[in-house]
Amino acid sequence: EIMPSLVGSEMCIRDRLATIFAETLRNKPDYLQVRYIGVDDDGRELVRAERVLSGDVHVVAEDQMQQKADRDYYRQTLARGPGTLYLSPIELNREYGVIQEPRTPVLRAATPVFSEDGAPFGVVVINLAMAPSFDALTRVANPRHRYYLTNGEGAYLVHPDPARRFEFETGTSTPASSQFSVLGRALEEHLSWIFEIRNDAGQPHVVGVRVVPYGPADLDRKVGMVVTASFDDITAISRRVLQKALLA
Repeated sequence: EIMPSLVGSEMCIRDRLATIFAETLRNKPDYLQVRYIGVDDDGRELVRAERVLSGDVHVVAEDQMQQKADRDYYRQTLARGPGTLYLSPIELNREYGVIQEPRTPVLRAATPVFSEDGAPFGVVVINLAMAPSFDALTRVANPRHRYYLTNGEGAYLVHPDPARRFEFETGTSTPASSQFSVLGRALEEHLSWIFEIRNDAGQPHVVGVRVVPYGPADLDRKVGMVVTASFDDITAISRRVLQKALLA
């Protein structure tokens, strides 16, 4: 409600937003940035609070604000109606057009802001760190299984080989469907889950795929999870479950 009134008491409103954004970050440890981007001057940031590598939160100085009119998340958010939400694909964060180091996977949530006469006024964007979610996946993983995560186009986000992660950001991506055809089928046919039994080099194993949609339906956002396990491991688990069932 306070953002469209930047005109007039601009400095006061900026200070209030900076305080709100900084406190939001302090209370949400997985949030990396909260920004208000205007429509003027090629989508220049007006207020930005961020978490630095040390974990501290600070408000970025006005002379360090960036222009974001060329970013897809900015354009697509502005094209949405009042009260709507935009969720981005999961990608690496960029600062001044360059991939941030160390590499930082993020998901952006944004909503457009309109003035009282209905004209586009700006965009509020929150960057969520995805590394904690990726780490949680490895913590719950069975060490005998291998886990992969892809975006909706089948490009790797998580892979046992770190060099394969986010290859698409540098234009060298090989789709996961070339390794797991069952994943390509799940993504193309909008299947929520599917599995297959494979026998590579005399080693039978199971490949399970789950496709998880997220965000507004019209954006068609989704991630694909692939889990591989040896056939012996799967059948051993099945035997234990059967034994417990018979005992019960």
